[in-house]
Amino acid sequence: MSRATRLTLISRGRTEATKLSGFSSDEPLLEGDANIAAGMGSTLRRVDRLLSAPERSARETAAAIGAAPAIDPAFRDLAYGRWQDKTLADIAASEPDALGLWISDPSAAPHGGEPVTQLFERVSQWMAQNLTAGGHTVVVTHPIVIKAAVLSSLDAPASSLWKLDVDLLSVTDLRSDGRRWVLRSLGK
Repeated sequence: MSRATRLTLISRGRTEATKLSGFSSDEPLLEGDANIAAGMGSTLRRVDRLLSAPERSARETAAAIGAAPAIDPAFRDLAYGRWQDKTLADIAASEPDALGLWISDPSAAPHGGEPVTQLFERVSQWMAQNLTAGGHTVVVTHPIVIKAAVLSSLDAPASSLWKLDVDLLSVTDLRSDGRRWVLRSLGK
């Protein structure tokens, strides 16, 4: 029997874009969110690996937790293509049909970026490769990436993405017995 594996996913802190419901994650954290993240770090039990998405907001959240993270591109934010740095309201006003297609069809990428199905494949592949890693891995990443990991652990389809919310600066806990991932808690 392989050693148990614990995966703690921490959603990065807020940025100016998140205040505006915008698609940008490579910005600094808002004032105060680093302090909240620092408090989260003191509640984590033994951490064997700390990983972070490459975007600035995730790196700053991970650094506030208290250690230098290793950057793992598997946890990068969804590539939003031409919607990058735009707000959801702007996109809904200028491209309502494209936005509707993107939300209804996980294989669609009307923004010219990454389809949700590709995000699912990327995250699911990492989870399959680390099913028997053992120890406790903490990953600081983006809500949409955490949703993909949770849905992957539940064998839920990518189309379920919009039926799940993950708050910023929340903690999601997954466990593996070497055979499968199990969701222990979501967004506490």
